[in-house]
Amino acid sequence: MIDPMIDPKIDPKIDPWAKASECERAADATTDPERWAVLTELRDLWISFANETSFMSDADRTKEIAAIDVLHAATLASPARQPDPC
Repeated sequence: MIDPMIDPKIDPKIDPWAKASECERAADATTDPERWAVLTELRDLWISFANETSFMSDADRTKEIAAIDVLHAATLASPARQPDPC
């Protein structure tokens, strides 16, 4: 569990497996190969984080969650690229 005193803006209940699942669902739903690649890389980043979290200090976990969650939010908020009409 993340100590909320380290960074109160980070939700200590963020589940990296749930975030990876969100990326997987979004990747499955897209037809844009570039977006699919970004989403699957982000999914893999969450999975790697989840697998390594037990070896991290609370401070390191908080920093990693903050960094990955910013990428996650920006990626999922960005619209899918429209296909080229040509």
